[in-house]
Amino acid sequence: MKNLKVFTFIVYISIISLQVSFAQQAESGIQELGQELITALQSNDVDGYLKVHLTPTDLEEFNKKSASISQKSKQSQNDAEQALESMEESSKANFEEVIQKGITDQINWKEVNYTGMGNIAEMQKEGELYIIHNPVVRFTYKEKEYKLRIDKITKLDRGWVVVDNVNLE
Repeated sequence: MKNLKVFTFIVYISIISLQVSFAQQAESGIQELGQELITALQSNDVDGYLKVHLTPTDLEEFNKKSASISQKSKQSQNDAEQALESMEESSKANFEEVIQKGITDQINWKEVNYTGMGNIAEMQKEGELYIIHNPVVRFTYKEKEYKLRIDKITKLDRGWVVVDNVNLE
């Protein structure tokens, strides 16, 4: 009986350690994503911005792992390619919107400083994916804090990626 209690305790501690390790890795990857977004905006680099969004390979993985997509609603390969092309155009337009909104708000993107990600504690498991809805990228410009609100980010094999639009608040 005593050995069973010790074994149970060891298993419990091991599970807690794994969860803490995953949380630390997730935090690191999420912070890296936020920094990459800011770096793309600082350098007016639309390709860098697209790099942190879904790619063709990512979309395939996302569809495969997502619980919200039923077998009969999955797109054919042709439809998936068209959807991805549309997503890329949408992301490019979103990049320009964020840049222009910043300029309108008199932000010099070259001088902004990344300060971190917020709203990341609400990570959810959806199907086989870890997803965070409405995370916020925080940055400063001339001592004023600004936020980029992302509709959704997800953890894929290559790391954390932006699934939907980014909006400057």
